[in-house]
Amino acid sequence: MKTALSNPSTEPGDFTWQEDRYREVLRTPNKCDLLVKIWRDAFADEYPEDADPFGFVTVSDLNRFLGALKLEPGAKLLDVGCGRGGPGLWIARKTGASLIGIDILPEAIAQARLRQDELALSQSVEFFVGTFGETKLPAASVQAIMSVDSFWMVLDKPGALAELARVIVTGGRLAMTTWVLPYMETGAMMNAAGFQLLSSEEPAGWRERQVAVYRAILRNRKELALAIGERAAEVLISEAEQAPARLLSAPRCFLVAERMS
Repeated sequence: MKTALSNPSTEPGDFTWQEDRYREVLRTPNKCDLLVKIWRDAFADEYPEDADPFGFVTVSDLNRFLGALKLEPGAKLLDVGCGRGGPGLWIARKTGASLIGIDILPEAIAQARLRQDELALSQSVEFFVGTFGETKLPAASVQAIMSVDSFWMVLDKPGALAELARVIVTGGRLAMTTWVLPYMETGAMMNAAGFQLLSSEEPAGWRERQVAVYRAILRNRKELALAIGERAAEVLISEAEQAPARLLSAPRCFLVAERMS
């Protein structure tokens, strides 16, 4: 669940500065029925069942990615911060694009590969450990880049955007959902890295859905600990306690940018 909101401080115990914060949650390869129910109830018709979500991505978000990325069959798509891989695999199936998914956590990559095997996609799909700042990809090697709810947690955001600009072709599209933190000057950062920010919009109902998920996690904290273990549950419970207040100053936005020449 790539969520919560970081800020430029390093207070002890602040979960927002633990970049591998979801490691314990992802150690368990099987989906937790309780978490799935929490998300289904909160998202209703916006729950993207066939994308196997691990976060706050919606049906509308996925369709927006489809329109924004302008992918053709065989094009190479990079999903950075891919998590369990569901949204990127969903886009790849819909478009026929080749998919490269990278994530900082080996546990996430292991689950993404399992999902890839389950879907038995005919086109090229590859998942490996990497980061926003170090993708391990050749220059101008992908036609489009997507990211779901991950960019906010990157500490060196200008460096990350520079790396994404390096690996995407001129004219290629970058689309992401992320919480826009108060100190972020998104347009200026994009421009400095070589991107032109085309749009930034808040998806309808994002805050209500997210808060509903957090409330349900807190209501079911004991059952959650039994289902996924106390250490993993504490990650989600801590977030559910801290994040809602931060949402007031950091909206979740859908950003679309284009690599300039």
